[in-house]
Amino acid sequence: MSINDTLNQQIQEAKNRMNEVAEKLQSFSEVQESLSKSEKGLNTTIDGINKITEEIQEALNALTKSAAAIENIATILESLDPGEVKKKLAIIDEKIDALSEKLTRSTILGRLGVK
Repeated sequence: MSINDTLNQQIQEAKNRMNEVAEKLQSFSEVQESLSKSEKGLNTTIDGINKITEEIQEALNALTKSAAAIENIATILESLDPGEVKKKLAIIDEKIDALSEKLTRSTILGRLGVK
């Protein structure tokens, strides 16, 4: 083999090794891109979980306040005269019925185009 052939063979081997390195770099780049997408997905999921956690905490706070208000109402109701409460509830019930009747008539008349 001549020096020229030996150099051509070494050049070809170097090209082959460079192609192998380029393929490995391409594979590495694809893996890195995939990991980056996975990381973004995980970050999005974590952000979603954090938002859900905040909303659950807000709901829990609202329920705690509601429970305190209900307890306060129960305490007030215990101190009221039942007869007086029944009278006031009857008055409220009558007002609700009257408003309901007005709304029903208004809705029917509204549907007929009568004002």
